[in-house]
Amino acid sequence: MRSCSLKIMVFLFLAALPACKPKDIPALETPAQASAHRPIAFVSTRDGNEEIYTMNLDGSNQINLTNAHSNDWFPTWSPDGSHIAFASDRDSMTAIYSMNADGSNQVRLTGAGNSFPAWSPDGQKIAFACRLTPSSELREICVMNADGTNTIKLTHDSTYDGFPAWSPDGRKIAYGCYRKGNDEVCVMNADGSEQTQLTNNSADDGAPAWSPDGKYIGFSSNRDGHFEIYFMNPDGTNQTRLTSGSANNLYAVRSPDGKRMLFGSDRDGHYEIYKMNQDGSNPVRLTESKGDNDFPAWQH
Repeated sequence: MRSCSLKIMVFLFLAALPACKPKDIPALETPAQASAHRPIAFVSTRDGNEEIYTMNLDGSNQINLTNAHSNDWFPTWSPDGSHIAFASDRDSMTAIYSMNADGSNQVRLTGAGNSFPAWSPDGQKIAFACRLTPSSELREICVMNADGTNTIKLTHDSTYDGFPAWSPDGRKIAYGCYRKGNDEVCVMNADGSEQTQLTNNSADDGAPAWSPDGKYIGFSSNRDGHFEIYFMNPDGTNQTRLTSGSANNLYAVRSPDGKRMLFGSDRDGHYEIYKMNQDGSNPVRLTESKGDNDFPAWQH
């Protein structure tokens, strides 16, 4: 009897609860929708010097974050989107800085002669190009903690290494390397081991960027007379041209969902930021100002 009464009470309790209809459950964002809501950082000279800006995917809400009398370049987002690292010559030398995503709390992380920062996928490290000496033009690839401590040199080429780019799993770093008189793309393990040259031609190849799934590396090359965007497998095979035309197209980065790309192009007379589909179709101009706009960085 007690068991039967308990069942009846549970049934009556459940029946009294408000019905939960499918429409009451908020829909989760698709990867494409999430990418559309993430801001884009970029560099612009519209105010007379190079500054770090952010904007929406449709080009709206362009905001100057750095507002300095110096030059600020190469923005890179922390994985959680809370900070942006960048290079600046504001202290009469090029060094790496960090700031909050709204531009506040700009803090210097390194000494002189460092640039091209790239935040690791786990948020713990920043890879960057480090000069052998503050006055030297030669650069190596270094890595440090995200707070600027514990700098470790990964390459020892005594040439011009730059543009480091972490693979999505954090195990490898692609980078620009100077070999036999021109720029190439190289890759290495995150600890600096197994350094391998991926491109090998008489043209300049550089500015590598991984696809979000780690299956491709995008890069810029002038092997066809002017800079175009290419992609290749992580082992350097299947190097394929993505853009075409008489303009320069470079500094391409893929969206977090892998379906779109941002890049810089001078097809309209000076450099502007464009977006396009991953196959190179449907290019759309996002910026339009009196200065150059380039080095786009998508928040991941």
